[in-house]
Amino acid sequence: MLAAEPERMTLGSGALSTVPGVLPTVLGIERTPNLSYGAVGMVSLCSMVSLCSGVGCIDLAASWYGIRTVMLCEIDPYCQKVLQKRFPGVPIIADIRDVTAEKVREVTGLDRIDIVCGGWPCQPHSVAGKRLGAQDERDLWPEFRRVLRDLRPRWFVGENVPGILSTDAGRFFGTVLRDLDEMGFDVRWGVHGACDVGAPHRRERAFLLAYADEK
Repeated sequence: MLAAEPERMTLGSGALSTVPGVLPTVLGIERTPNLSYGAVGMVSLCSMVSLCSGVGCIDLAASWYGIRTVMLCEIDPYCQKVLQKRFPGVPIIADIRDVTAEKVREVTGLDRIDIVCGGWPCQPHSVAGKRLGAQDERDLWPEFRRVLRDLRPRWFVGENVPGILSTDAGRFFGTVLRDLDEMGFDVRWGVHGACDVGAPHRRERAFLLAYADEK
């Protein structure tokens, strides 16, 4: 079921950027103080596969709440080095086109993933660019959609620039919502800035939360 109107999500505190309050709020969990990734005795509440991981901001924030990233996907060599330092031992797949359910099972040993997260490339939607949307060769939403259909996670957390909401007069985002609806996800979305969670700058981003209730 699609949300009738964009909804402004309630965010938590302790933000690294715009991300950290989102996952724990919707999953109903609290941050564990001074918890570092992979800490001894850490109880993992959920497993997560991260797409277009960048330097792992979503994953770092998630780890503060006991969510364990079990696989990363990032093509940039510098970002891969940062990810290796932040998440030692977590497998990194360079190309999202190589992410399949079989590959995830192979590298993680898990048959089911709880969360898929990621921010697909923003260049097709940025107001600083040509805003070609689906016509831009950098658009990776079709790959995100394929991975979601293949992995069938309970949760999907997506992130992009606010311009995605108006690309192609809103038709691109409408396609994203329709795709998620067809996969059985209940979808909510909203625009939030870093300042919403305590940072001194705006850096607004569109966040999309989707939950698949298998009941």
